[in-house]
Amino acid sequence: MTTVNVNLMLSHPLMEEILASHRDHAGGDERGWAGYRGHAYRVFNLARALVDDGDNRDEKLAIAAAFHDIDAFRSLDYLAPSIRTMHAWLCRTGREAWAEELAVVVAQHHRLIRYRGRHATLAEAFRRADLNDVSQRLVRSGLPRDHVRAVRESISVGRFFTRTVPTAIARHLVRRPLDPLPIVRARRALRQTGHEAAQW
Repeated sequence: MTTVNVNLMLSHPLMEEILASHRDHAGGDERGWAGYRGHAYRVFNLARALVDDGDNRDEKLAIAAAFHDIDAFRSLDYLAPSIRTMHAWLCRTGREAWAEELAVVVAQHHRLIRYRGRHATLAEAFRRADLNDVSQRLVRSGLPRDHVRAVRESISVGRFFTRTVPTAIARHLVRRPLDPLPIVRARRALRQTGHEAAQW
């Protein structure tokens, strides 16, 4: 992929609704929450450039982006809690039919190699988008430089990567040193949330 024709979206009604109604998950870390909002919008915009429009693309990506790290403020072992939080919202809003696909998207978003399982179209685009942002664009993920630059210049992540995430990592390592990387345990998260079969 060398070109992209996707207009940046700096606001999306579903993302705004989700983030507004789950602000308590930040535990009072308002600056961290603002940074998380930025990260969510970056991933959303990057993933949109990797998936053709259709099949409720923007709505699904907006939901996944809003929820994918939402419980990182409470624990580094946040994949399953974030999926549960998302599942509850999907049920409340009549979107249960998307629960399995979006659970896979969230569970697999820290995977280091290509995801080829069920729901791979959305999950792989989201994984690549998140990796691009978390790596500070060192991993391009097939995205054009101009698009990545536009996303990063338009959307700030504040202290999310410099303060919120490192704090969660340090806290987790003190409490659970024998489980240092729970954020890559997608299969465990899917099993814990009742979606284990969804990834195959």
